[in-house]
Parts: sequence; structure tokens; C-alpha cells
Amino acid sequence: MVLGENWQVYEEQRKRPALLVSACLLGADCRYDGSNNLVETILDLKDSFRLVPVCPEVLGGLAVPRAAAERKDDKIINNEGEDVSAAFYLGAEKAWAMYQDFLCDAALLKAKSPSCGAGKIYDGTFTRTLIDADGATAELLKKNGVAVFTEKELDKLQKYFKNGEGAKRVAELKKGLVMEMLQSALECKFEKEMLEKIAEAEKLGCVQKKLKANINQYGAAATMENLIKRRQVSEGYDCLEKLGRLDLSAEAVTVKSIYGELFSDEEVNVCFDLLCASKFYK
Repeated sequence: MVLGENWQVYEEQRKRPALLVSACLLGADCRYDGSNNLVETILDLKDSFRLVPVCPEVLGGLAVPRAAAERKDDKIINNEGEDVSAAFYLGAEKAWAMYQDFLCDAALLKAKSPSCGAGKIYDGTFTRTLIDADGATAELLKKNGVAVFTEKELDKLQKYFKNGEGAKRVAELKKGLVMEMLQSALECKFEKEMLEKIAEAEKLGCVQKKLKANINQYGAAATMENLIKRRQVSEGYDCLEKLGRLDLSAEAVTVKSIYGELFSDEEVNVCFDLLCASKFYK
């Protein structure tokens, strides 16, 4: 996952749900014939959702224009007889990566497409015969628990978020995302960030000698693990509490120095609970 300097952008944008949307539905000329599938009503969703455009076929390395293709079983063949499966599956993987990077909450994809079609796609005979199946990208997203809709299901999409079902599912997906990100943090070298937070606390008159000594002796990752497991804090905790600066507490140093701009205080607490309950710390 690549978040980096985009954390502040996400902090603002995550106030609205995000949709991974087939770029052709937003007017991008990326269809196989060089045209688009613009749906004006999808553009209107921008007031309620963040729209993240994606074209898996282009991401997979295919040109615009290109030969039309259809999926038959696990093979995707174009109308010239060329097997383009590798490009379609690569595009699917990249689309899934984008979904995660942009913290998307659902996908809105082009119906019947060999990459984006959800529920119904053409059968591979180029006779416009539909079968019950998914395109390569829709299939991968569904396997990862993503709610996938097509432009024919806009009412269903709106209801999904309106009736709370969407919010519940999004929370479950992001819980998994949180765990992935925090476990990645343990594998990173982030002593610098932690020590900067400690220095900031010391400027406020908060003593963090014990924490600093532990980091110097055991490294940031081991110190973080110990803090999470035992909920230990240094002697500066009381001072931090009086100052209303618990974001600088020992526990917060371990997580919020890395993810403070992305997660709210409530979400950080959820992170701690998840970490404590995970087998990673047992």
C-alpha cells in the first residue's frame, strides 16, 4: 500500500465514501474502439462520493484502440484469436491495488465487460450471447469482499450506502486494512518518527526517558510490540494527560506518529484493540 504524503488528502476525502469507477463510464475514451460509455448520472455522484477512475485493460498494457475481447472460462481472447488473458489479469491486480490505495468503499463497473462486467458477461463466441459470470477485475474484487455494482444498478448502489449495509461492510473491510497497515509498520524502520514525537513531548516538559531508552536498546518495532502488549507508558504520561496531549503518550507514539493524519482518535483506539487481539502479538 502506498500512502506516503497523501495521508492529509485522505483525511479530508474519507469524509465521503469512495467508488472505484470504470473510467469509460466517466467519459474517458478508453473503450476498445477508442470511444467511451459516459453516463451523466454517474458524474452527478461526485457530490456524494469520491470517484476513482480506473481502466483495467489499459492498466494491463493494452492499447486504445484495441481488438474487442471476450472471456470464456479463465481465458480472455480477442476477435483476432489472440490470448490477452495476461493483460486482463494484470489490469485486475492493478485495479485492486488502486482500490486499496485510494481507500475505496465499493466499485461501480461497466456492465458486460470482460474485465469489469459483474454478474453477466459475453460468452466468448462474439455472438453477443450473455452468460452468468464476472469479468476478470470484477471477479478479483468480489473475491476480496468488495461490493461491485454496474451502471445498471445505480439505485441498488444508493440503497447499499443509505440503509447501513454498505457502512457495515466498509467497516469490516477497513478493519482488515488497518491490521495490514499496522503490521506493516512493525516491519518498517520508523525510529526517526518516534524519536521526533518524544522530542516534541520533552519540549512540553514531559519526561520520556524510559521510552527513549527502550527504543535505543531494542528498536522501535520491539518497543511498539511491548507497549501494545502491556499497555506500558513512561513517567511522562500524567503530565501529558494534564496538558491534554495524549496524542504524545507512549502508546500514541507507536501508532499515531505514523497514522495520525489518517485515523481519528476513535480509530486509533480500534487499532490498539485489534492489535491486542491479534495472533500477531500472542
